[in-house]
Amino acid sequence: MFQQFVNRKEELKFLNNRYVSKYPEFIILYGRRRVGKTELIKEFIKNKPSVYFMADRQIERENIRLMQKSMASYLKDSLFEKVQFRDYFELFSEFTKRTSERVVFVIDEFQYLLESNNAIPSIYQKLWDEIISKTNVFMILCGSSISMMETLMGYKNPLYGRRTGQWKVEMMKFRDAVGFLPNFSLEQQIEAFSILDGIPLYLKQFDDTKSILENIREKIIEKGNILNIEPEFLLKEELREPRNYFLILKAISFGNARFTEIVNYTRLDKTLVSKYLDNLAQLHIIEKIYPVTSVKERARDTRYRLGDNFFSFWFRFIYPNRSEIERGEIDQVIALIQKDLNSFMGRKFKKICMEALIELNNQGYLPFKFKTIGGWWHKDHEIDIIFMNEDTKEMCFCECKWQTPKVGLDVLKELLEKATFVDWLNKTRQDCYIVISKSGFTSTAQEYALSNGVLLFDIGDLGNIFGNNYSKD
Repeated sequence: MFQQFVNRKEELKFLNNRYVSKYPEFIILYGRRRVGKTELIKEFIKNKPSVYFMADRQIERENIRLMQKSMASYLKDSLFEKVQFRDYFELFSEFTKRTSERVVFVIDEFQYLLESNNAIPSIYQKLWDEIISKTNVFMILCGSSISMMETLMGYKNPLYGRRTGQWKVEMMKFRDAVGFLPNFSLEQQIEAFSILDGIPLYLKQFDDTKSILENIREKIIEKGNILNIEPEFLLKEELREPRNYFLILKAISFGNARFTEIVNYTRLDKTLVSKYLDNLAQLHIIEKIYPVTSVKERARDTRYRLGDNFFSFWFRFIYPNRSEIERGEIDQVIALIQKDLNSFMGRKFKKICMEALIELNNQGYLPFKFKTIGGWWHKDHEIDIIFMNEDTKEMCFCECKWQTPKVGLDVLKELLEKATFVDWLNKTRQDCYIVISKSGFTSTAQEYALSNGVLLFDIGDLGNIFGNNYSKD
């Protein structure tokens, strides 16, 4: 298993550029749990003068005491630790008097301070205005509650206008995530990413000397492992009454993407489902998506999907089979996963294909430079990916196939037919077509593609794209 710190070059560049500025800095760093914020911070402060404090769910006085202890450790001053400070203002006032060097001051899980005292934004506004902004401190407030951390940057928040920068730490892209599993084949890396997504903690759990199914059994299904109850644990952190939320997430994981489909699956009241979906979207657990050609976000076009692959996998295969797992019927659950894994992979493969197309777009290897990319659907018609350029009136239609048989002529013909239903600059646009297949293409499909201008990519091409080895030739 690969345990080294992987990538985050852009994030580290941003932080280091701010660190060498001649000014005090107030950075808000945030992102969903397990995305690797703390590891990023630890990598950044390595070999730098720093105070690192992780807040906890406890009374404010205890958080102040523990923060004071972290400060004393940095100052190497045992007397400082014994002083009785009444509040944060006294604490920071005394701390900044005792150091003049460039020091990184990190408060991790900042949202816990807000839970113990909702006046924290006002307190830290005063701290910044009257003390920290007059020092050489590089302040980082880091949090896992995305909605709460985004609120700190809102116009009505006391901290509005104080931050000197912000960075939302996203899940790793496929290109970087595979660095955790270097011994897997490309196909296995795609499968692992489709199950775990770009979450460093999850990727570190898999053993790339074993098969995907062995990892699923040992790292996800078997009790006692982190991944076995991870989504349940995280959701209970955010939600007070998770039962109905779990039912909705299960519905979405089984492919019920439209509002009416979710209502019919859950048999919950429409008003409740609407409320729960809005709450889940606000927490960034699910995403609302629309056809790429939509000018407006219309309710009838809305679809819902889970925000990361692992939640989708867990609610598709683990949550519905908890009783079997508890009874020790793991072989039956593995058999079910093995039977349906290709179908599950088909939906997740699109995410990797889209990343590949963006890579090619950046490198200038596509028929045209696109500005917009996304999925498309209308009534009973659906195309995996469409990318387009409004200025040049060009549009490309792409299908992604994760299947063992080679893609045949029927898939290519169907793509060209579905493209005729896309209502966008119908009389003036120029079209192109791409099919991406795990297993390659039949000879008749290749002949048809050659004569009809359809670009074909197989898994080897994906490997070259992500390895920077792809060329127009």
